[in-house]
Amino acid sequence: MADDVLLEVNQLKTYFYMGGNVAKAVDGVDFTIKKGKTLAIVGESGSGKSMTSLSIMQLVPGPTGKIVDGAVKLSGKDLLKLSDKQMEKVRGNEIGMVFQEPMTSLNPVFTVGTQIKEPLMKHRGLSKSQAFQKGVELLKLVGFPRAEDTMKEFPHQLSGGMRQRVMIAIAMSCDPKLLIADEPTTALDVTIQAQILDLMKKVQKEFDSSILLITHDLGVVAEMADDIIVMYGGQVVEQATRRQLLKTPKHPYTVGCWKVCLA
Repeated sequence: MADDVLLEVNQLKTYFYMGGNVAKAVDGVDFTIKKGKTLAIVGESGSGKSMTSLSIMQLVPGPTGKIVDGAVKLSGKDLLKLSDKQMEKVRGNEIGMVFQEPMTSLNPVFTVGTQIKEPLMKHRGLSKSQAFQKGVELLKLVGFPRAEDTMKEFPHQLSGGMRQRVMIAIAMSCDPKLLIADEPTTALDVTIQAQILDLMKKVQKEFDSSILLITHDLGVVAEMADDIIVMYGGQVVEQATRRQLLKTPKHPYTVGCWKVCLA
């Protein structure tokens, strides 16, 4: 693995076994993410984008889903060879994830503060009071002027954009090397979308993290990505820098995607 590469995915295969049939959700995917850079995975629904990210995190829904082959190396360490207990230390600590639905990703019965404090106490060994103060700092970082009050509030008291900010704060709480953001601007209005993208760039710079961005939104790709891979049917059909792929897409599927997105 090159010194500037943080994540290397080689021939990743995740299949679902249902009633004698096999659905190849991720079928031999290869890509790398460089340190401090953003890689966007784009493609239509069902192309394998989100399942690729869940495979990296080893959160593939069972018992039908299974990672059957490949390697996922984070700083040279193959995550697929780790035990469940070892992988628990990676999630939230070395890799943070912003899930697709901010409305449902937060636990409605716990305060924002409780959910931010949990990874800090678990992975960093902070006391409750230390974790509370760190949580306040994180909420201020992601744009909450009333951070202490917000720590005591429940998710239903926050707007969709505010919940997404909380999710980013939780994901970045332990200074992860990699942030996975799965459709981070879905269901948000245009103004809030722009704020969330600006926030992600700010957080990336603050923590010097790499980002794996999963989206179908060409505007988000143009705003955020350094490199892009295009997925279709569980496979990567094209990979290039943002400039190359937006200016001169080569694969017919990519050309078709761009025409639809720009229509």
